[in-house]
Amino acid sequence: MAKDYTKYTIEGVAGDFGKSKLALAIIGNYVSKNSVDFAILNAAFPDECQGGIHGVFRKKEDVKDFKRYYMDKPISLIDGTEIVVTNQWGIDNIPGLINRANALGYAVKSVNVTSSFSTPKDTLAGKSEINIAVEIVSTEEYDTNYAFVNLALNVNSQLVENFNSKCDYNTLYALVSEITSNNTEEILIEAHNQSGLDELLENDFDWFNLEPLIRITEINDVSLSALYENDIQNYQVAELLGVDEDEAEDRAMSLRDDLRRAVDRELLFRLLN
Repeated sequence: MAKDYTKYTIEGVAGDFGKSKLALAIIGNYVSKNSVDFAILNAAFPDECQGGIHGVFRKKEDVKDFKRYYMDKPISLIDGTEIVVTNQWGIDNIPGLINRANALGYAVKSVNVTSSFSTPKDTLAGKSEINIAVEIVSTEEYDTNYAFVNLALNVNSQLVENFNSKCDYNTLYALVSEITSNNTEEILIEAHNQSGLDELLENDFDWFNLEPLIRITEINDVSLSALYENDIQNYQVAELLGVDEDEAEDRAMSLRDDLRRAVDRELLFRLLN
């Protein structure tokens, strides 16, 4: 499975950036150097640069899907609008933003291209590819989101087949256990690539109280949000897990514990430093 962990530099801007942080750095720098309102910025960086439904940025007040934008890093424009940049960038769409930035006078270059590797064919026997969405978050008490990442993984084919045939408590439990047991390193590397994980890498990060967790939120377009959101009704949880409503809450609580995995500080620093 091909991966890409390329970092980028912007001439005149300090730092090396993964794809998502590159977008944030470009838009932030452009706004700081130009007097722009929403319309002007949108003309400079139209939605087509991102290639998806999220656009390069949105007005903060209009965002509904908070996980897909840098909500904690709003950028203020001269007309008083606050915008937030999307974190939905990957190898397929980042060239559009880079080309646009370079056309506007930036010099964006790739560095440290350590990425592209393929899993040897002999290790893929009995495995199938799935697409997942993962968050790296703090404990519920602090409610901080450090990263949101989409990635593809190769996992046990039988578990994938069972899940695709029927998503319920048993098939979901088995598949999530497989992912969290065997793919943590891939998830952390890709989260760093897409979102940076800058806060977790700071020397003064409070690991004891914040306790960052890896949390799976989607598998093959099946949303698991019913397990996390407070305003979800029991019947929605029951439908997702294939259980009766009267046992939905207990089953969801049990499964939530298995959908989350604590980030290992030593592992993270070993992988990223």
